[in-house]
Amino acid sequence: MSPGEAGTSRRIGEIRKKSQPWYVYLVRCADDTIYTGITNNVSARIEKHNNGSGAKYTSTRGPVALIYQEKHTDQGSALKRETQIKRWSRARKLKLSEPGRRGRVSRPEDARGGETAYPERSVKVPLQLTPYPVVQRSRP
Repeated sequence: MSPGEAGTSRRIGEIRKKSQPWYVYLVRCADDTIYTGITNNVSARIEKHNNGSGAKYTSTRGPVALIYQEKHTDQGSALKRETQIKRWSRARKLKLSEPGRRGRVSRPEDARGGETAYPERSVKVPLQLTPYPVVQRSRP
């Protein structure tokens, strides 16, 4: 492989990282507390929380259930939003996760995880992980 080819593949990897969406998410723990975090793969992160290898906070409070997620274009904007949400009261976090807020929120039609009103924003989450409605918003 020539030196020019190695540089090209590195740049392609950087472009993929930059274009990868990031998510801010809220989960309800078994002790009814709310945990806020960011990830680029929500389902994998929820699995990690539930098997005890996620955040230290959730390792003793599992299982967790996803109650809200928000899509961001990059890690920086997701991190800023996470910091903002973490400063909020529990009541405000729960209000954010309520279905049907401001028309931008999509919610499953029923508890079986049916299609949402906004299919381009839909998230399929296994029923056993979601005893509460999952709410999703997109943010630039």
